[in-house]
Amino acid sequence: NMASWELFWQDHTSIQEPQPPLPVIDFNADMIVAIFMGQKATGGYSTKIVGIESSKKEITVKYIEGTPAPGAMLTQALTQPYHIKVIEKSVLPVVFRKVQ
Repeated sequence: NMASWELFWQDHTSIQEPQPPLPVIDFNADMIVAIFMGQKATGGYSTKIVGIESSKKEITVKYIEGTPAPGAMLTQALTQPYHIKVIEKSVLPVVFRKVQ
């Protein structure tokens, strides 16, 4: 819902200056799915939602994760890779499946 989205966005963007505006979401028609990898000690990590599949039983969110190559030059900073996507609203359960 909008109240939860506002709280999430405020926390999610709290370290950005200036803080980006809240994206407008119509929660009567849409919902949000997101993947978070957690905190990493360096750059070079990534995650991406690569597909959404609907069945009669569930919505499946397919995603990939990238890791840095051995010996790669990396940003020496904490990172938190994520991907947020707006999809059509559904009452079905949402499951996440890592691919590749």
